[in-house]
Amino acid sequence: NGSLNVNGSVDNNGSLNTSGDNGTTNIGGDLNNSGNVSTTDNGTLNVTGNLSNNGTIDTDNGSLNVNGSVDNNGSLNTSGDNGTTNIGGDLNNSGNVSTTDNGTLNVTGNVSNNENGTIDTSNGGSTDFNGNVQNNGTIEADSGSLTFNGSVENNGTLNVTNGTVNVGSNGSLTTDNGTTNIDGELNNDGNISTTDNGTLNVTGNVSNNGTMSTSNGGSTDIGGNLSNNGTIETDNGSLNVNGSVNNNGTLNTSDNGTTNIGGDLNNSGNVSTTDNGTLNVTGNVSNNGTIDTDNGSLNVNGSVDNNGSLNTSGDNGTTNIGGDLNNSGNVSTTDNGTLNVTGNVSNDENGTIDTSNGGSTDINGSLDNNGTVDTDNGSLNVNGSVDNNGSLNTSGDNGTTNIGGDLNNSGNVSTTDNGTLNVTGDVSNNGSLDTSNGGSTDINGNLSNNGTVDTDNGSLNVNGSVDNNGSLNTSGDNGTTNIGGDLNNSGNVSTTDNGTLNVTGNVSNDENGTIDTSNGGSTDINGSLSNNGTVDTDNGSLNVNGSVDNNGSLNTSGDNGTTNIGGDLNNSGNVSTTDNGTLNVTGDVSNDENGTLDTSNGGSTDINGNLSNNGTIDTDNGSLNVNGSVDNNGSLNTTANGTTSIGGDLNNSGNVSTTDNGTLNVTGNVSNDENGTLDTSNGGSTDINGNLSNNGTVDTDNGSLNVNGSVDNNGSLNTSGDNGTTSIGGDLNNSGNVSTTDNGTLNVTGNVSNDENGTLDTSNGGSTDINGNLSNNGSIDTDNGSLNVNGSVDNNGSLNTSGDNGTTSIGGDLNNSGNVSTTDNGTLNVTGNVSNDENGTIDSSNGGSTDVGGNLSNNGTVDTDNGSLNVNGSVDNNGSLNTSGDNGTTSIGGDLNNSGNVSTTDNGTLNVTGNVSNDENGTIDTSNGGSTDINGNLSNNGTVDTDNGSLNVNGSVDNNGSLNTSGDNGTTSIGGDLNNSGNVSTTDNGTLNVTGNVSNDESGTIDTSNGGSTDIGGNLSNNGTVDTDNGSLNVNGSVDNNGSLNTSGDNGTTSIGGDLNNSGNVSTTDNGSLNVNGSVDNNGTLNTTANGTTSIGGDLNNSGNVSTTDNGTLNVTGNVSNDENGTIDT
Repeated sequence: NGSLNVNGSVDNNGSLNTSGDNGTTNIGGDLNNSGNVSTTDNGTLNVTGNLSNNGTIDTDNGSLNVNGSVDNNGSLNTSGDNGTTNIGGDLNNSGNVSTTDNGTLNVTGNVSNNENGTIDTSNGGSTDFNGNVQNNGTIEADSGSLTFNGSVENNGTLNVTNGTVNVGSNGSLTTDNGTTNIDGELNNDGNISTTDNGTLNVTGNVSNNGTMSTSNGGSTDIGGNLSNNGTIETDNGSLNVNGSVNNNGTLNTSDNGTTNIGGDLNNSGNVSTTDNGTLNVTGNVSNNGTIDTDNGSLNVNGSVDNNGSLNTSGDNGTTNIGGDLNNSGNVSTTDNGTLNVTGNVSNDENGTIDTSNGGSTDINGSLDNNGTVDTDNGSLNVNGSVDNNGSLNTSGDNGTTNIGGDLNNSGNVSTTDNGTLNVTGDVSNNGSLDTSNGGSTDINGNLSNNGTVDTDNGSLNVNGSVDNNGSLNTSGDNGTTNIGGDLNNSGNVSTTDNGTLNVTGNVSNDENGTIDTSNGGSTDINGSLSNNGTVDTDNGSLNVNGSVDNNGSLNTSGDNGTTNIGGDLNNSGNVSTTDNGTLNVTGDVSNDENGTLDTSNGGSTDINGNLSNNGTIDTDNGSLNVNGSVDNNGSLNTTANGTTSIGGDLNNSGNVSTTDNGTLNVTGNVSNDENGTLDTSNGGSTDINGNLSNNGTVDTDNGSLNVNGSVDNNGSLNTSGDNGTTSIGGDLNNSGNVSTTDNGTLNVTGNVSNDENGTLDTSNGGSTDINGNLSNNGSIDTDNGSLNVNGSVDNNGSLNTSGDNGTTSIGGDLNNSGNVSTTDNGTLNVTGNVSNDENGTIDSSNGGSTDVGGNLSNNGTVDTDNGSLNVNGSVDNNGSLNTSGDNGTTSIGGDLNNSGNVSTTDNGTLNVTGNVSNDENGTIDTSNGGSTDINGNLSNNGTVDTDNGSLNVNGSVDNNGSLNTSGDNGTTSIGGDLNNSGNVSTTDNGTLNVTGNVSNDESGTIDTSNGGSTDIGGNLSNNGTVDTDNGSLNVNGSVDNNGSLNTSGDNGTTSIGGDLNNSGNVSTTDNGSLNVNGSVDNNGTLNTTANGTTSIGGDLNNSGNVSTTDNGTLNVTGNVSNDENGTIDT
């Protein structure tokens, strides 16, 4: 409690004690102590000069104030709550400096702690260094506070135990080849340097607002957490943080340096690992600042939440993340750097992940991207799946994105500029998938697309199948989409601008799907195509190696538009080939009842196999070529210069229409069943190289049907129109109806067979031309048309010709067992012979004309009624040959040989240029105004009746049968002789005129009765019986009678213009009259009885018996000479 004031210096070798509240020792000079200096109990020791201590100085709850420097080689102790040692100058220590028990040591100047020196701060003590510290000894803080406001160069030992080290803003802590141990916390506002194999150990937390540097083999070990707002540099040294790091400043690791963080790294500043430096984080990383790893190594055992920049670069730059990476900032891996993520990566809408310039980003887990992932000349490798809702971009020659799992995309995936995207698993796309400019997208699994997939001058390769509900587009010269499996499409598939789509498997296109190939694009399908939607190929190429099932629209168009199908085409929809497009089908085509096959406007449909059609096939100004056969149950239409070519057969149950200058070519045969129609019209042409079998309807109207082979017709075969032509190169076999009308033409090169059910109709200007023969068992009608048969005709049915212009011309023979009718001004011309058997009828009526160039052999019925039958040759008639009607004419240029019935009646005319032979079974009947004119001779062994008709024989008549003339107008005129061995009867006012002689042999009878008149221009030689009863026999010449010459009846008259030479019996009775203009030489009997009259104009020379009895009268104008044998009995 007192005051010691020393104006000078004090050398103390003993004890210098200051104590008490008011105890004060003031030394104006230096204090040199080799003893004991004690300041206690609030005492104060003030030294104006320097302090040199080789002893002990204790300041315990007191105050030691040294204005100068302190050289301590002894003990300098400060303790107690109020214990304070203040040194205004430097502290040079080779001894022991101890600050304890809440004591305080303040050094304003520098501190030099030599190798034997110890500076100890403990038990609440506080040591504050405001200058620089050079430590070559030991500085320890144990539950005390150690503050450095200057620089610290530690070459000795700096230990802090349960204490706190504070480095001020102007301070520094340097550990150089030494060890600094801080058992408590370290708060740095200055500079801490650990170098040259030095070690800084901090047990507690470190707060850095200044600079911390660990270099050149130095090691900084922090047992707690590190909070950095300044700069931490680890350069060829080691920074080890047992806890977490909160970095708001700069944390740099470089030059083989290592930073190890046992906990988490929370960064809002800059973290840099360069020059082979290594940053290891055991926990997680939360980054809101910048983390740069350039030729260094960042290893994070946990996860990384990145809201800032996470950059990896350099050949040796590596970022390894053991957990997940959650990114809202920018992750950049470039310049051959590598980012490895063991867990999953989540990149949100604000995040970017950039891998470029040789960089590699490797993700062992999955990637969930809502932001931007760019890989440019780098490598992104994701072992798991990728969910992309943002942008996933790959570009550059060496740009590669590899995905080991699935890719689920709702954003944009872009692979361009020679970049490559490889996906081992499946891809599900609800966004956009863009491959362009040399880029390549390779998918090992399947692709499910509900968005847009664009491949433009790039390559999309899918090893599996593709389900497309969106847009799948391929374009560009080098644009290629390759699908190893199937393509199932409900959206739009577009291949254009020289792009190529290759599908190894099958393609299914549903009702909402479109597949478009255009502008040089090529779609190649190795499997089959099932289409329920729309498939358009316009100036592109669609190639299907397998079969196509089409229930939608399959369209091909454009000069270079081509659809090639390697298998079959099964169509229930619409197939359209137009505008010079081409459809090639290697297999068969089946078109069902709902299907349409349209080829138009220069389009070409080529089918190598067969075609089965139940629907509609239209070829309009296009070309349909079928190498095989066609089964048609629907509509097969060819129009407008269109061409349908069939290499095999055509089997038709539907409608085949060729019109408007269209052409149908069939190399094989054509079969048209009962439901089928074959229509060729309006300039159309149907050409069949084989045969035609028709059970339905074949119509050719102003068109052309050409059949190289034969035609079997059981249906309707119709030809009409001015330009309508049916040409048959072979035979026509008909069981149906063949109609040629309205100026149409039917040409048959071979034969025609028309059976019992068949009809052959030629009418209204139509022309049927048959080069071969015609065999008819049915009905053939030619009405105002023309039927021309170059060969022969066998007719067992009906052969009818009618109409003003109706003509049937037969170049060969006509053999008839049926009915041949020529009527209504129609004309039948037969160049050859006509044979008409017992069942046959040949009818020419109502102006009809039948002209036979050869002979007629008739065993049936030949009727000519008001018509004309002209036979250039002879007629052998064993049937009925009838001519009737005012205009009915039968003209025979040769002979008529009759064994049947020849009837000429009702004003009809029979003209025979040659001879007539009528055998024992034959009848020749001329009646009711009919006229039979025979230019030659008549030989009759049968019956010749002329009743009210006219029989004119220009030659002679040999009659061995019956020659009867009757009726008021009945006339038989014989231009030559009559030689009779049969019966000649002229009765009922009939007239027989014989220009020549009459010879009646012993079997012959000549009967003239009931008003009949027999006029003989020549002589009568009678060896048989000549009866004139109520008739008139007029003989212009003489009569030689060796038989019976009888005249009877009131009007019975026999007039003989010459002599009567009688060796037989001449009887005139019953008022009959015999007038002989000449003489009578009678060697027989001459009887006149029963009022009969015999008048002889000349002499009667009798050598026989002349008897006149029963009122009979014999008048002899001349002389009577009765010789010795004669008797005249009156």
